[in-house]
Parts: sequence; C-alpha cells; structure tokens
Amino acid sequence: MNINRISSEIARLYSNRAQQSREGSAARPAGSSSASSAGGVGGMRPDSVSISSTLREVRRILQVIKNLPDVREEKVGPLREQVRNGTYQVSEEALASHLVNG
Repeated sequence: MNINRISSEIARLYSNRAQQSREGSAARPAGSSSASSAGGVGGMRPDSVSISSTLREVRRILQVIKNLPDVREEKVGPLREQVRNGTYQVSEEALASHLVNG
C-alpha cells in the first residue's frame, strides 16, 4: 500500500477544505446574516452540520485506498507455498549480489 500517496491525498483534501472555509467566511460581510430567512432568533444563525461534502471526500479517499494493491499475489503466492512446503531455498550468490549492489 502506498502510504505516501494516501497521506498526500488526505492533506490535499484538508487543504482544499480549509481554503473553501476561508473563502466562504471572506465572502460574507461582517454583521450580515442569512439566519432571519432561515428562522434564526435575533439575527443569529442556527447551528447546522454539513456532512455531505465531507462524506464525498471520505468516500473518494476510501476508493483510492481500495484500488491500491495490498500484495503482488503473483509473486507472493508461489513463495508462500514454497515456504509452507519447506522447499524455499535462497541462492547465496543472488543474496550476496543484492546486498552488495542493492
């Protein structure tokens, strides 16, 4: 799983969300309120919760995570079987070569 990709996607989404919040509050002049039309008392806005945009963001992140492969099964499967059967053997030359050359 590519954790860096997921982390950067989450950071980008939160950054966009914060920017939208700043733009939304800057667009409303001080002292203006839409509460009177929304039924607020004394010009104050009633409490509200907005879940839909957050839910869309979470669903999109979950879809990104879901599309990431956990394991390259075509490589891991045969090796897993060899380990279970006791037939897995490491080539000493190949191991030394990988340690030296990276």
